[in-house]
Amino acid sequence: MSRERYDTRSAQHHLIRYQGALGRYFRHQEQDLVLAGLQVRGKRVLDLGCGAGRLAEVLAKMNARVVLACDLSYAMVEAAWSHGAPDCVFHFVCDGKKLPLTDLSIDVAFALGTLEATKDIGPFASEIRRVLCPDGTFVFTVWNRNRWYRLGFLDGRRRGSIDHDADELRQVLKANAFDDVNLRTTLFLPRGLFWVGYRCTRLFLLHEVVVWICNLAASFLRDFKLSGKRGWVLVISAKAAVGVTHVQGNPSG
Repeated sequence: MSRERYDTRSAQHHLIRYQGALGRYFRHQEQDLVLAGLQVRGKRVLDLGCGAGRLAEVLAKMNARVVLACDLSYAMVEAAWSHGAPDCVFHFVCDGKKLPLTDLSIDVAFALGTLEATKDIGPFASEIRRVLCPDGTFVFTVWNRNRWYRLGFLDGRRRGSIDHDADELRQVLKANAFDDVNLRTTLFLPRGLFWVGYRCTRLFLLHEVVVWICNLAASFLRDFKLSGKRGWVLVISAKAAVGVTHVQGNPSG
């Protein structure tokens, strides 16, 4: 998935992903799960791959001290900036593997949906580790190789999406001086099936009901241990190891 693709989709991205019933669906399935129990008040936060800026706005409302929201797409950053972000949010364009930030300058770093087409997470983890303060937190999402369904027409994913294994990601993070690695999954419902149901029921103005049922079902499934590692998105959080010297270029596993 190239920068050009996101440049062309920037005008629609905010409306598709964050408004109305779809907005409630994506917030419940990913954003709310990621932010649950996480404190950002008074902290310096990085939103890597900020897209149209929704997460940065939420972090500002959670009283983050400063939110640095960056994206590889110029058009996405322009779209995010055009929404009128709070004073504590600063948008800029950069490559996630070469952040224009000083060492140990960030308390919490997010990359939600940013690395879904990335095969080698290592260089991103290395760079995030460089800018994180000791005991700082890195939270990101990727596609789960061990999801409970693997049929293409159910997946509903775009070409170029990469699957990742939880144990391999744990090794990559540890190799880049992270510890206290926590892995969860979200979005238990087949994405392709959801989109078919949503678009069909929208014709009859029943899409609000579909979203409500899907969110309720996802919450219900999360309570089952058997489904705990089988969702279609991995949610990973890790702490920057205290007292460990970061060495860039560690193997990615």
